[in-house]
Amino acid sequence: SAAYEGELISFETVEEIIGKGVQAFHEGKNYRLGKIEELNAGTHTASGSIIWLAIDGEAPISFHLKDELRHDAAAVIGVLKSSKITLQLLSGDRAETASEVAKQLNIEQWQGGLSPIDKTKIIQSHEQLGQHLLMVGDGLNDAPALASATVSMSPSSAMDITQNTADIVFQGENLAPVLTAWNVAKHATQLVKQNFALAVFYNLFAIPLAMMGYVTPLVAALAMSGSSLLVIANSFRLK
Repeated sequence: SAAYEGELISFETVEEIIGKGVQAFHEGKNYRLGKIEELNAGTHTASGSIIWLAIDGEAPISFHLKDELRHDAAAVIGVLKSSKITLQLLSGDRAETASEVAKQLNIEQWQGGLSPIDKTKIIQSHEQLGQHLLMVGDGLNDAPALASATVSMSPSSAMDITQNTADIVFQGENLAPVLTAWNVAKHATQLVKQNFALAVFYNLFAIPLAMMGYVTPLVAALAMSGSSLLVIANSFRLK
């Protein structure tokens, strides 16, 4: 059901056209809600996202929407770029809107007018080249791409299906948790490498000494326990 001109309308059938919009029928009329390209509703030059409602026999109606950038978005993007991380904006909005946002955030690589399938194909094409991607998204049409990315993040304000698809869900209205997750991942990787190095160093000395009979069972037990505690203690440095 939907309210139209103050009247509550119960549609006979409602059909979703993936990535394009929805259409429904009422008393022989076709109601279509979606992108201008799909509705052949005309042209426009306004900025922001625009959703069109087309009804058989009536002039199309447009709804102008504009999202506000998260207030720390530019700062987070700046930190990632300074760390030589390649950034790309994938948007389902019109190319004009995507271009405007990319310009505000100083993102050189961007694409607009993408369907969920388009986003997923782009993610998969990068991964086929051996690249590891972090996808951050909060829209319903981001869910397939989030599932395809190496690692994915979504804010708690996103829809349930998007949150359930993401590997990490962060709280609040800021993008700073993206930097936190990235820094933790880098630190964890360093600690894992250090632990492997400690294990190799221990075995290089302990195994030959044990084979030559210089290590008693008691010393071997103490040394083994000590090496395990050393690795565990090093892992605690993740905090």
